[in-house]
Formats: sequence, C-alpha cells, structure tokens
Amino acid sequence: MIKIALRSAALVAALGAVQQVSADAVNPVLDDKFTFKLGYLRNDLAGDITVSRPPLPETPVDLETLGLDKTTNTPWAGFRWRFGERWSLNFSFNRWDSDGLVVITEDFNFDGQEYVAGAELSSKLTADAYVIDVAYAFHKSDRSEAGIGLGIHAFDLSAGLAGSLRLDDEPLVEFESQSDEFLAPVPNLRLYGIYAFTDRISAKADAGWLSASYDDYEGSFSYLSAALEYRFTEHFGGGIGYQYTNVDLKHDQGDKKEEYDFKFDGAQLYLTYSF
Repeated sequence: MIKIALRSAALVAALGAVQQVSADAVNPVLDDKFTFKLGYLRNDLAGDITVSRPPLPETPVDLETLGLDKTTNTPWAGFRWRFGERWSLNFSFNRWDSDGLVVITEDFNFDGQEYVAGAELSSKLTADAYVIDVAYAFHKSDRSEAGIGLGIHAFDLSAGLAGSLRLDDEPLVEFESQSDEFLAPVPNLRLYGIYAFTDRISAKADAGWLSASYDDYEGSFSYLSAALEYRFTEHFGGGIGYQYTNVDLKHDQGDKKEEYDFKFDGAQLYLTYSF
C-alpha cells in the first residue's frame, strides 16, 4: 500500500510538472503583467461635420471642402495591466490634428454662421480618442489567447472656422469665427486575439462594434486593428500594424445639433516595454 501510495504521489507530481511546463507561455506577450506602448499612426481621414442652428438648414460639410489635410502623422499610446490570470485593464489614446486654408466653392452654414462660395476659409480640426475597457480571456493556452472587452470609447472633438470674402486681396466681408467642441463617450465592445509564432514573434487582432443612444447623444462606431510584434529583449519590443475606425456621433440640444461622421484608417508603428 505504501509503495502504491508513493508511486501515485510521484505520478501526480510528474503530471503536475508536465502541466506546469505546458502552461508556460511560448512568448512573454501572453504573460506580461504590465505593457506600455508608444508610437504613431499615419492616419487617413474622410467624412463630414454638421453643426447647425435653427432656422438654418442642416448642412453636412465635407472635410475636403474645408481644405483639411487628409493624411497626418499622429501620436499613439497604449497600456495593459493583467490583474488576473484571465483579466486585464486596457487603455489607449490617439489624436488626429489638421489645419486647412481654402477658397470654398459652395455655400454652407456652420454653427449659425453662413459662408458663401468664393470666401477664403481657414479651418482646424482636432480629434482625440480615449479607449478604456476591462477584458476577459475566455481562451488561454501556452501559444494563444482570445477574449472579450467592455468599456468606453470617448471622443474629444473640436472644429474651428474663420473666413473672409476678398477682392484684389482686400477683405470685403469678414465672417465671424466659429468653433465647436464636442465630447462624446460611446460604449465599447471588443473581441481580441493574440497568437505567438515563436518566443519573439507574435500577432494580435482587435475588432469591435456598438451603437447606443442616451439623453441627447446618439453614436455608433466600429473598428478593426491588426499588428505583428517582435520582442527584441525580455522587456523591449516593437510592432507594426493597421487600424481602421468608423465613427458617427450626434448631439442634439434642441437649439443646436452636432454630428461628426468620420472614417480613420492607417498604419501604426510603435515600441513596447513589458514586465
């Protein structure tokens, strides 16, 4: 009986050791408790803005009409904290910022001010995106991980216009400068996956979509990102990838209606530090 017990204990210990080895992640990206990312996005932006006040009609203004640069290089940062074997807290930030100067070819109104064709218009648009969610890994192995996250996707948007109608470089009419600021939080539902090819090379993908309305806000968004990462050392690495975001945000205050309808997409390049 003692021999049988000893053999059984040895077998259990051996199986436990095997399980422990098999549970060790192939790549530290699957185990790191803290991960910081810093890089940039080369964004392409398309869409339009509507900021209207009665009795003027709602007029969507295309970003090309405002002469804004469609492509910019913008900062991007991310953070992940694994606070459990399957749980993590995730945060990211990115910005789109552009200025424009153009002679407009069609009439439109913006925040109660009418602008006429032929006017010289200067414009500025800034869009900051903050994402925070809590994620749960419903699948986890030594080589892969998949999970779902729920949180908030907040957009801080600001737009400003100033213009004048000129004749022989002399101003005939100066249009009153107008600006609009809009902060909109939208619920965020995300699916993600990580796969380790080797102890240094891994791939990750995220996809999400959600639509919601509350109070005088209404919004929807969808996004997709994919990246390939390489671990240079135990703690330092880098990645290259692609990100796409489609955002439609509305705010109706009765005497003023704002709508920002954008599509962002572009390449991302970043460095990582994990431990």
